[in-house]
Amino acid sequence: MSTLAWRNGRGTLSEYAIEVDGVKIEFEQRTKSELTGFGTGGNIWNGAIVLAKYLEKKYGNGKGSGDLFKGKKVLEIGSGTGVAGIVCAQFWDGADFVLTDQKQVLELIEENVRRNAERIPALKDRVKVQELDWGGSIDHLSPSPPYDWIIACECVAPIFRLDLLLETLKMVTGAQTTILMAYEHRHDSCRVNFFQKAEEFGFKFERIPESELHQGYTADDIELWLIRRPM
Repeated sequence: MSTLAWRNGRGTLSEYAIEVDGVKIEFEQRTKSELTGFGTGGNIWNGAIVLAKYLEKKYGNGKGSGDLFKGKKVLEIGSGTGVAGIVCAQFWDGADFVLTDQKQVLELIEENVRRNAERIPALKDRVKVQELDWGGSIDHLSPSPPYDWIIACECVAPIFRLDLLLETLKMVTGAQTTILMAYEHRHDSCRVNFFQKAEEFGFKFERIPESELHQGYTADDIELWLIRRPM
């Protein structure tokens, strides 16, 4: 398993910054968030870094501009610190974003959106932050489902209710939806409780090759997937 410098030491910092396509993006973190009742969303997870740098390689230098994402609806589930959604907003010109998580996490996402709004103009008027509990109602989401893109970064882990995650994905996706998922493998149970059950429903999985990831920001245990539901 690869152990690289970018994986180490973030959890002890109240603030963390990453450079993506020449832009310094700053994030507030909640240290020891799992011990204070905040939950797991207070820190930047490894998969978020890998996903951010993948987006930089694929869409940086203007490759995400033009009409490619114009008018597209993007939902991030389990946003946490908001890294993945904020970086998508940096690159996906003309899309509208909804960054979601549990109620206690929303203030942190909103703070990180505010911190970076001057550097990423789309954060000012194309990004909303809304509450979403997996398995709960989606009637309040605006814009409403189905979405063109779903971002799911480090949402699949043994400590999470993967059955509720899958139910939510069924509700917010349609025939034209693509799910971009970052997954850090921690236990084989995830292969059964999420991957296998999602495939039984009909979701189709396509792993993004390591050759398409950003050099220096890959790890043996972190995978990026494109997932689509049956037509």
